[in-house]
Amino acid sequence: MAEHDLQWRLAILKGNAWFKGLPADALNALARIARHRRFVKGELIAARGVPPEGLAVVIRGAIRSATLTADGHEVVFSLIQPGYVWGLVAAIDGLGSVHDTRAHGRTEVLLVPRAAFLEVLDARPQLYGHFARLLCYRLRKAYSAVDEFALVPLRQRLARQLCTLALAAPGGHRDGDGASLRLTQSEIAGMLSAARPSVNRELKRLQAEGLVELGYRGVTVRQFSKLRDLCAGQSLFTS
Repeated sequence: MAEHDLQWRLAILKGNAWFKGLPADALNALARIARHRRFVKGELIAARGVPPEGLAVVIRGAIRSATLTADGHEVVFSLIQPGYVWGLVAAIDGLGSVHDTRAHGRTEVLLVPRAAFLEVLDARPQLYGHFARLLCYRLRKAYSAVDEFALVPLRQRLARQLCTLALAAPGGHRDGDGASLRLTQSEIAGMLSAARPSVNRELKRLQAEGLVELGYRGVTVRQFSKLRDLCAGQSLFTS
């Protein structure tokens, strides 16, 4: 591996919130085993039930996890954007992917092969605690999502989802204004476990208020701060 390639991989890991707190020797070891991978739009990364190659750090594009309903419609469960990591659970337990996972647009990742990843962890047992905390964080988010589905109005859940996507979207400002989300309304509805007509109705309300702009195949966030205020607004519970 060329030294400049190693330094580039190391810089990616150091700049990632999931890895930057690791000891220098662990970061160097992970950078040495990581591989730069590119995927074209729609390319299958891991099929449902098949163990992924390893842990993927998203650099550009996104990784979409989805499944098909009985009538052939795709339901999107997650969209892992740059700065985030996909495949941690499977990298640790070695089991198959829960959903079909594909590249959402042209996508680049740093892929850390599972066997090599576990070797790094086994040589430094303290790292298991670090990644266990990350798994706990994700588990808590999953529990929160279940609570929101049962208790929080769709308008508020939609605002939270749009805010989360806007902060991670390439090209958006630090406050999220002007972030273009290349997602269809059906994909957004799938993330919220909601019906598309209901999501369309709420998006049109947000557009009428000047918070978002609807396009042919996407949504642009125009007023992130006001959208963020909706996330916790008590008045939402009356809708």
